[in-house]
Amino acid sequence: IGANVIAVPTNTITYVLLATDTAADCVTSDTFFVDVGIIPSAGTANAPVDTVCVGATTAISVVSSVGNIQWQINDGTGWVDATGLSSDSSVYTFMPTGDADYRAVAFSGGCPNDTSNSVSIAVLLITDPTAFDTVRCGPGPVNMNATGIGQQVWYDEPVGGTKLGTGSIFTINIQDTDTFYVESNVGTLCNVGEEDNTIGNTSTFTSTTANWGLQFNTQQPIYLDRVHVYVGNTAGNITVNLRDAIGGNLLHTGTFFVPANVAKHPLDLGWFVSNGTGFALELQANPTVDLIYNFTGSGYPLSAPGCPVTITGYFNPNLNTFDDYLYFYDWEISDGCKTNRFPAIATVLPLPPKPSVIQNANTLSAVDPALSYQWYLNGLPIAGATSQTYVVTQLGDYQVEIGSANGCTEISNIYTITIISPPGIDEGAEEIDLQIFPNPTADVFNIAFELEETANVKITLRNALSQDLILLNEEKIRGKYENQFDATNYTDGIYLLEIEVDDVSFNRKLIIAR
Repeated sequence: IGANVIAVPTNTITYVLLATDTAADCVTSDTFFVDVGIIPSAGTANAPVDTVCVGATTAISVVSSVGNIQWQINDGTGWVDATGLSSDSSVYTFMPTGDADYRAVAFSGGCPNDTSNSVSIAVLLITDPTAFDTVRCGPGPVNMNATGIGQQVWYDEPVGGTKLGTGSIFTINIQDTDTFYVESNVGTLCNVGEEDNTIGNTSTFTSTTANWGLQFNTQQPIYLDRVHVYVGNTAGNITVNLRDAIGGNLLHTGTFFVPANVAKHPLDLGWFVSNGTGFALELQANPTVDLIYNFTGSGYPLSAPGCPVTITGYFNPNLNTFDDYLYFYDWEISDGCKTNRFPAIATVLPLPPKPSVIQNANTLSAVDPALSYQWYLNGLPIAGATSQTYVVTQLGDYQVEIGSANGCTEISNIYTITIISPPGIDEGAEEIDLQIFPNPTADVFNIAFELEETANVKITLRNALSQDLILLNEEKIRGKYENQFDATNYTDGIYLLEIEVDDVSFNRKLIIAR
């Protein structure tokens, strides 16, 4: 009644307005609709992870919200709408492109909007590594090289396999051509669990009927990259399982060969584990292979600063939190982002055969033909000495390095020169048709000569110490002679043969080499 009526509707309603003129005895009416909106509440925003890999999809959500929801983003330049006004989803799934904050805005009719708390999501930038092939001559160490964002991790297989090392440069010894695989990791790298089994008393046992192991929680998604085991007296295969709970659903499994009596043998897992609690890492019952564990010295929970994994207890098969520690030591954990693996080939080129050196008078010769030569004296290259032969001018240790078409080189053993022949050592030998063969020799050698008349012939063998050994000293008549001498008892080296015919001397060099 009256011109103004105050009403407080609690739900949507239609009102009818009646106007009455009692004097004229007439009544008129009108209707109007009142839409009563609920008071909006944005609730609490949650993000399951606070970091995501570039190119990955994530989702954020609100709980206990009232009204329609619109999502907003702030990348540092201010809040802007991330979804349209028509959106009423309490879950926002998207692919972030950079670090930013996110919040939900709830709206309802003409009522004032409500804003949730903000959540921050960081984007980890990662790109595929660039791996470089390498070449070496013969077996030995190679430096494998790769570049990329984050840390490079090297494996022997494109999937699974054994983790070989980390770093943009990785050194490994190889015998033959081999292929290695590298991935890039960005995020936290940490270790958790007992580092080794020196914490207390140990025993060797593997259950033959039940699966034993360790229970753990994760604060965010992680990769369980590697664990270590201690092996008893028997080698063989063991199976390791990851379940979502003790006795629960199988998430991952792997079978690994372990050698006997090996301390801290690595098992490369590379298993993804989501954010959650109560996961079980277990050793499958095994009737043949025993692993070593601690029955004293540990304690739970086990964690590490900044590492998103906590080991909460052991099970055998029931969960316990005493001081036993079962099987799996020094866990290697990574979170964040990983790329695919990319190959890098290490090629081993064949070496040329090891060169042999022979001597004729003052001339050293490389026996085998090669593409290139370099002579060395006392470990240093001789300038300009790049031929197959080299005339020595100094005493010392000589070597020759030969090169092949593939660019590989090989160096000879040391050949020591202790005597340099004086000029004219072979002069006059043609007068008696003097021949010494074989030269070099390993066992016997022959001396042949011809006399025009009867003469006394004396043959002397002189070593590097100027010690003389008379091989022959007798009168010979006119004619041709050939005498064989045994050299098996002589040491390797260069000897001087002096052949005296009456009062005339003829000198030749004899090489004994085996």
